Formats: sequence, structure tokens, C-alpha cells
Amino acid sequence: MKRLTLLLLMAAAVFAATAQTARPARLSHPLNYLPADSVMFFNQGDNWRLTALMTDSTVRPEPYAPLHRHAFTKQEAAWEARCRDSLNLVGGTGDEQAAPQTAAALRTLDMSARLFLTTGDARYVEVFERALTNAVEAGARRDTSAALRRAAARALISAPALVYATGSDGLYVNLFTDCYARFDTPAFQGAIDQVTDMPTTGEVVLRLTPRRNGTPLTLRVRLPQWATGEVVPASRYATGTRTPLPTVYVNGKELLTSTTERGYLVIQREWNRNDEVRLNFPLPVLPVGPATPGTGGVRPVALMRGPVAYAGATLPAGRALRASHCPEPDFARARMNFVPLIGRSIPLSGGTGTDDGGGDEFVALPYAYFPPQATGRPALWWPALP
Repeated sequence: MKRLTLLLLMAAAVFAATAQTARPARLSHPLNYLPADSVMFFNQGDNWRLTALMTDSTVRPEPYAPLHRHAFTKQEAAWEARCRDSLNLVGGTGDEQAAPQTAAALRTLDMSARLFLTTGDARYVEVFERALTNAVEAGARRDTSAALRRAAARALISAPALVYATGSDGLYVNLFTDCYARFDTPAFQGAIDQVTDMPTTGEVVLRLTPRRNGTPLTLRVRLPQWATGEVVPASRYATGTRTPLPTVYVNGKELLTSTTERGYLVIQREWNRNDEVRLNFPLPVLPVGPATPGTGGVRPVALMRGPVAYAGATLPAGRALRASHCPEPDFARARMNFVPLIGRSIPLSGGTGTDDGGGDEFVALPYAYFPPQATGRPALWWPALP
């Protein structure tokens, strides 16, 4: 167990470091996303399709196409310029608290989704996952522009396609959500059933069902950078936290040998009906700070848990988050339906403090679910005491 965990952690660290510098090569044959309508969600309380139709019942999925050579070179250069240093915590660009972020996140999503098909590189999934989870979903719920709300709804109803991709030799698991899908590759026909309550907890179970037992398939499961305590881009953000990647089990037995490729755990084997891959991603609350923090006792901090950025009200003058009571997931408050969420995302609660020892409660909500009727823009950065 320790050996595989160490190997995965080392691989993720290498990927996190090289992702900031090395540019990915084009695949000889581009990948394909599954049709959006072929992915069935089981949790009707928290899926992109439902949010999209509640926003605009007339929107329909639009497929993402891979990039041709010349378009790839141009888009890849544009992505590097846009996302390497200016990507923000909600998937837009620049200042997270500046409006609007919807248009910027939609552009981030489109560029990253298409570049992934051409490269099979997880760095692009890392980026479009953040945009979808935060600014795009928030845009569908509360952007003041009807055109941008509709554009965000169109992106959300197309998003189920991004969960999986197929190549000539296998299947890519990009995003983690409770769903079922059938898929075909040149050598494999069957289905995958993903059982998870992400982003409430990090447990993920993947069940493969081939049409015929003993069918070979290369399964690639993304190893998210947020699962290691990293927040990209490293040129803008730092967490000071490292977390070990999970141990992986295949049919209840620990996977003792593995390889990684472009940010994916690669599992090559012959599959039988109901074969199962199980892993549990760590989902700590990450206090995110600027990569180059200033001096002094109070520093700015943002909060993330997995790909979810958290927002709340601006703290009163003189208040700051307390390191001794860092906000944590508040499952009890979620069960009491304290937060008017459609989905399962969990609020955070903690404490604030002052130098004289006073303090009160602090509550933060997932950015996408911050109440539209709340006065003022949601705060994403707060002062924090060391």
C-alpha cells in the first residue's frame, strides 16, 4: 500500500511540476467525447443537465470537435497565454471578484475541452473542471446578462460529454460524478457505471461491464492536482499543503503496480462484467494564498475543496479567519437545509477572530450556489490570522 501511494504521489508531483513548463504533444489520433445525451446522471439534485434546463429549457447539447494542426498550434499558444498565469480560482481570468467571470470561464472551457481531445493531457481537464464547477454554473444561475445565462446553460447541457473520452485503445475517466454510460472502442463494447457522491466525499467506484468477458481495455483515470493539495497555476496560488493520493483497488485487491501517463493512472487488463475499480480522493479544505504573499500578520486567504471554490460575505472590519478554527465541511448544516442548494455541495463553517481574542461564526458556500439575492458580490478572499 505504501509503495503504490508513494509512487502515485511522486508521479503527481512530477506532473504538477512539468505541467507548468512542458507543452503537450498532439496525439496521432484525436480522442472523442461520448455524446452528451448518452451519459445518464443518477443524482437529479446536482447535475449540469438539470441546471441548464432550469435556466433555459430550449438549449441543446453541442459537441466539442478536436483541433486540426494549424488551429491546434494557435489555440495551444492562446491557452498558454491565457491560463498559465492568469487563470483564476473560479475558472475565469484575472481577479476572481471582478465581474463578469461567466464569459471568461466559457472561453476557458471551450479552449480546454478541445485541446484535451487533441492531446489527452489532464492539465486541460483540470482547467475545464474548475470552470464548469464554479463560474459557468454560477453564470447559468445568476449572471445579469440573459445571453450569458443562455450560453452558460448551453455549456452545462453539453458538459456530460466531458465526463468520459474514448481513444483507439481505451477509455478516459475525466470527471467524477454519479452517472452511467455505454461506450464503444475498436476493441471494447460495454458500459461504465460511476458511483460517487463527489464533491461531498471523495470515494469513487468505477464498474466496467463489457459485452463479453475477458475483453481487453486500457482504463485511464485522472489523478486531479487538487487531490495532491495543488492549485494551478503555481505562479498565482500556493497552499503549502501536500496530501497523498489514494490507494487503488481492483476487485477489492490493492493495485500494486501502476503507470501514469499525462496525468492519468493507467490500468491495462482484461475486463469481466462488474469488475470494479475503487479509490477515495482526499478532499481537505485548502486555504489558498497568493504565490508571493506579502509581509505582516494578516494575509489574504481563499478556500477550495476539490475543484470547488467557496464564497461568502465580506468580513466586518477588524475580523479575520482564525488558523486555529479553519473552516471545515459542515455536514450537519447541509442536512438541516440551511443553505438553499439544489445540489449536494457542502457549506463550510469556521470562526473569525481578532487580536483581542473576540470572534464569531464564519460560513462560506460553494461559489456556484451563492444566493443570487445576496447583496454585493460574493467575496472569495478574506484576511486570515496566522
